[in-house]
Amino acid sequence: MDISLMFFMIGAITDRSLSEQERQFALMLYKDYHPLIRAKVSKMVSNPSDRDDLIHNCYLQLLTHIDRLTPLKQPQLIRYIERVILTCCEQFRVHNPPTVQFEETPDVISSDLADNVQDQLDQKELCLDFHRQFEKLSEQDQRLLYLRYIEELSLEEIGKRLHLQPASVNTQLCRVRKRARQLIYQLSQQSKD
Repeated sequence: MDISLMFFMIGAITDRSLSEQERQFALMLYKDYHPLIRAKVSKMVSNPSDRDDLIHNCYLQLLTHIDRLTPLKQPQLIRYIERVILTCCEQFRVHNPPTVQFEETPDVISSDLADNVQDQLDQKELCLDFHRQFEKLSEQDQRLLYLRYIEELSLEEIGKRLHLQPASVNTQLCRVRKRARQLIYQLSQQSKD
């Protein structure tokens, strides 16, 4: 457990504005559901720092609405917790879109590696150009592509996350792919010039 989450939970459990039942519930929430929250967030985010921040945000959201949670039975509570996790992760992705990272190119290049390095630089430039084109898509379009091709979710799973019917997701994905193809085509034409 990270230290900041531990202090956060201690603060919540000792918070005098909470009733005794709510303080007991906050303690139970951590003891009984921390493995679930950690496992679910870990499936969605690989970076340990981001994962810890998201777990912290999930607890913050749960404790903010603790009055709604205390009367829930276990199956309802688990579904509520999973929705909070999903919402926190989606908000994180919206505000922190995936970035393309490249290794540094060495300052000194031997002559026999020059062609290979030039190819790598061309590839990096192409990736940067593609990333710029990708950013021209709307936030919704980026999210659809991310969920389908990065997370490899099915149309049904995407529909559940975005509160859409699978047929609607399929239609929107067709339109997004068409727009993306147009942007890629424009990019290839620019690189030829």
